[in-house]
Amino acid sequence: MRVSLVGAGALVPPSAAPQSGRRAGWHRLLGHRSFLFGVMILAALAVVVAAGPALAPADPLAINPVSRLQPPSPAHWLGTDQLGRDLLSRILYGARFSMAVAVTAIAAGAVIGWVVGSASGYSRGRAGLVLGGIIDVFLAFPMELIALVLVSITGSGLENVIVAISLAIWPRIARVVRGEVLRVRDVEFVEAASALGGTVIRIMRRHILPNVLAPLIVALTFNVGSAVLVEAALSFLGLGVPPPTPTWGNIANDSQKYLVVAPWGMMFSGAAIGMAVLSLNLVGDGLRDVFDPRLRHR
Repeated sequence: MRVSLVGAGALVPPSAAPQSGRRAGWHRLLGHRSFLFGVMILAALAVVVAAGPALAPADPLAINPVSRLQPPSPAHWLGTDQLGRDLLSRILYGARFSMAVAVTAIAAGAVIGWVVGSASGYSRGRAGLVLGGIIDVFLAFPMELIALVLVSITGSGLENVIVAISLAIWPRIARVVRGEVLRVRDVEFVEAASALGGTVIRIMRRHILPNVLAPLIVALTFNVGSAVLVEAALSFLGLGVPPPTPTWGNIANDSQKYLVVAPWGMMFSGAAIGMAVLSLNLVGDGLRDVFDPRLRHR
């Protein structure tokens, strides 16, 4: 017995899922203006991430003391930093590192969150209560604080930052998964699959995962933006990816010392972070509005 989604709260077998309902969902999504705007920004960001080295007008690590702290000009469209490095090149390269950290951390956090959240939601005994309590304990602390403590213990570095962000974000994923699994586990088709001798892994993969997938995707979309902010905050505090590797947080950290005389470094790096987070939130809003039936029927 297999099931699939018609929207986010529909629990039906595939034979009862009309193709017209799916097409209607896509039409609503394509008519969602903020979603489309977010997708456009994400598409531009994807081009920057993929083709950043080709688009960069200069070497982002090349030091030129003669050109230090120059304002935006035809020679340097976004100006230069305190070492004379071209800010446009550093921001283009920084997109690749910042987004790579965020996406990798979200992928690792999603795996941990799915395992813990699904185990907590499906277990009916003390194990489920204990896992739910662990999730609640982690949720009591801000993501930035958890990541900051972990990086302070392990030290800065690309791998340590990714691990710290993933361990800070997984409880947010686990909370969503746990709530959806609790909603689905007692419906008839799951009980029938269990009565027919289905293993826990098979039931989770064939019957519960399809009904949890839509809200999980929405949660992941929102949390990618959160991961970008956490990475930028760690780098801004000097605990993120160590220099001279360009990340948006590192650029902001370098520029904040010269904010009065050269504000463009902080302005442009902050704008890059803001646009990335805004686009991810707009996409998440659109997905939530379409896949959440409680919002769709308002």
